[in-house]
Amino acid sequence: MKVGIIIPTYQEQDNIKKIKETFSKIKNINFFFCFIDGSYSNDTSKEIKKNFKKNFKIIRQKQQKIGYFKVSRRCEASLMGFKWIIKNKNVDIITDMDADLSSDPKDILKAIKIYKNNNSDLIIGSKYLLKSRVIKRKIIRILCSKIYTSVCRVLISNTISDYSAGFRFYSPNSLKYLILKKPRYKSPAQHLENLLFYYENNLKISEFPARYTDTDENSKSIPLVHIFIFVYQLSNILIRYYFRKLK
Repeated sequence: MKVGIIIPTYQEQDNIKKIKETFSKIKNINFFFCFIDGSYSNDTSKEIKKNFKKNFKIIRQKQQKIGYFKVSRRCEASLMGFKWIIKNKNVDIITDMDADLSSDPKDILKAIKIYKNNNSDLIIGSKYLLKSRVIKRKIIRILCSKIYTSVCRVLISNTISDYSAGFRFYSPNSLKYLILKKPRYKSPAQHLENLLFYYENNLKISEFPARYTDTDENSKSIPLVHIFIFVYQLSNILIRYYFRKLK
């Protein structure tokens, strides 16, 4: 089984060795790593080259700001990686994950099993299934995630348990069409935009109970301006979704 792993990085030099060691313990899977590095220094890229001797690619990404605030471009980084993998590598399944390993790499085995058995186009690592585990996450983030997911389950479909999950696995064929669609947003709102693409095109969506561990980086406060932008973008996506339904 060949798995393409997209890993956005921003000053993640301290995590690279851990990534290498963790994935080396997963046997019988051929991994190809595509690092999208938005760091302001070359320290992360140097660590990647030091620890990964083969089966990797580094793509540089520039950071942008809104006023004095650095904008999260994690989803844009993932899309850059998706495009490169689709164009340059022959893999069976593709995923993206954070460099801090907040999502458990061992869960990749669960996704592969579902992919083989169900022939799914999109597989979501859910935080809200019976055997899911969420560790060290702040109450405010849990509440925000559950409110967001609850709203989406009412407005879109209750067949999906976790709309906020960023740990997702894509079949290469379906991902090609998603890329051609050219998602509008580069922010985390793209997660909903992408999910609606699969839902509206009747592509097969599956879920599995995932393990998620919050880290110090993920626990940092989110600037208020980012929250307003995110809510506006989500509202825009939902309005366009209902407009398409009416049409």
